Amino acid sequence: MKNIPNMKSFKNIIAAAFIIAIAGCNSGNEDNVAEESVKNEQAQGRHKVKVNVSILQPQKFEHYFEVNGTVKSDYDVMLSPEMNGQIKKIYVQEGDKVSQGQLLAKLNTSVIENNVNEVKISLALAQLVYKKQEKLWVEQHVGSEIQYLEAKTKKESLEQRLKALQSQLQMSEIKAPFSGVVDAIFKKEGEVISPGMPLMELVNLKDLYVDADVSETYLPNIKLHDSVYVKFPALGDEFMVKATIERIGNVINPGNRTFSTKVNLSKNTPDIVKPNLMAYVGIRDYKNDSAMVLPSQIILQDNNGYFVYKLNNNKAQKAYLQPLFSSGEKTAVQSKDLTFGDKVITDGYNQVSQGVEVTLN
Repeated sequence: MKNIPNMKSFKNIIAAAFIIAIAGCNSGNEDNVAEESVKNEQAQGRHKVKVNVSILQPQKFEHYFEVNGTVKSDYDVMLSPEMNGQIKKIYVQEGDKVSQGQLLAKLNTSVIENNVNEVKISLALAQLVYKKQEKLWVEQHVGSEIQYLEAKTKKESLEQRLKALQSQLQMSEIKAPFSGVVDAIFKKEGEVISPGMPLMELVNLKDLYVDADVSETYLPNIKLHDSVYVKFPALGDEFMVKATIERIGNVINPGNRTFSTKVNLSKNTPDIVKPNLMAYVGIRDYKNDSAMVLPSQIILQDNNGYFVYKLNNNKAQKAYLQPLFSSGEKTAVQSKDLTFGDKVITDGYNQVSQGVEVTLN
């Protein structure tokens, strides 16, 4: 048979519960009293929030957007011969600096040289015959005009053939089209090569530019000769050069809705910058010499929009604004609630609310 608690036990349980309930009520009342006490003390000026302010002044502000680009050079070429032949001699090595017109390599021309010698011998005889025929026909009227014309034609034909052979000899020589550095050699002496097959790569690092595609949305913001900055991810963020826009494309690429730009790099750009190196081009799309600029971190947001706190009669007052552009830790804004000369709360802004009294540190 189960034990049934007696009436005295029930009374003890009920008494304990009543005591706990009263204690909880007293604790809640104490919290409310404390909260009201803090509010009253703030109202009486004994707990004003300490803040720092900054006087809003017009500032120069610029904003740049970045696009990806690639370093290129008009003087980065693959050299190949103008005729078929066997490579007889390569006069340079990889890394050599060469001058414009310098002989870099030569093909085997033994057959052409033999033909040249043969034509020279025939031409010497043809010239002699022509002179004699000319003297006989023009001065003495001996012989026939046909003989004279045949001698003249043969001489001129051999002269043209000799010129053609000499041109072939010149085509067998590969010369530097500009001053630069031999970056790579792809063939060896004794190998056969033909036009279009690369023999070596010649590069000049003093005339570099960056080719970058820019979204069509920025078209109104970009002008010829605008100043830009160029950074190279592989070289670190601290490596940056100034440059100018030298060409703006006239056609929008329908595939990616961009237009091309050419940014010339200075001739003093260090040799560490190489063709095909990836680059970031910073292009300015906003400039204002009297902008309203605020620290980005003090701009807050509520249901009505973005705002900052300004000082008004020693009280925090919300000033709503519209952010325009951010650069680093600063943001350019426009606002009907702010004017130059206003005191904007820059320290303690996250501890105040609308209408709260504040005091300056």
